[in-house]
Amino acid sequence: MVRRYVPDPAALAAALAARVDTLERRLGKLETVEADVSALGRGISDLTGQVRALANSATAPPPAPGPATSATAPAAADDEGQPDWMRVTDRTQAAAWLTGLDAWIGDVLRPLGGRVTAACWPLHPLVVVELLALAAEHDGAYAGAKTTPVSEWVARWLPGASARIARELDRCTVEGGHVANGRAYDVRGLGLHAIAAWWADTHGRDPGCVEAFALSPIP
Repeated sequence: MVRRYVPDPAALAAALAARVDTLERRLGKLETVEADVSALGRGISDLTGQVRALANSATAPPPAPGPATSATAPAAADDEGQPDWMRVTDRTQAAAWLTGLDAWIGDVLRPLGGRVTAACWPLHPLVVVELLALAAEHDGAYAGAKTTPVSEWVARWLPGASARIARELDRCTVEGGHVANGRAYDVRGLGLHAIAAWWADTHGRDPGCVEAFALSPIP
């Protein structure tokens, strides 16, 4: 008598369930791979667009400098960041910044209500730093396509810098000359190029401005 093998229904169901689970896992992996491939394709497309945009911007001619960029043009041309008055050692660079600021004060700052109340402002490092930053912010605000940076410059940068500059120059304004060591000195006739050379060489340490320029005390 031949015996026939009859599989256990429970074991057969368990085996089939395991095969189904395996197929579902493989199908899930295939779907994940397909999604990853699609995402990779989109990323490559975006990267290609960015590379093309960078290539176009690199070959485009630089914009012509405007009239209000005289104070910051030397630093922008050399791509060395913002002008740093506290670390400058080049006499020509220092002179370019001071003469640029002097013109910028008359052309931009004064018509907008900003005031530099003392003629000795180039002898005050904090004032020069404030003016360089203010001019750079002004140039950057007007170079963009949006009006918000301009509004921020008018409402935030200009009043804040003007107030700090006024505080720094207040005593010299009252005394009518540059105040150093508790005395006021006559700075009439003191040129910007001379101040720039002195600052680039000494940063105001030795000799000080009174000794360097033989300033006469105001009686």
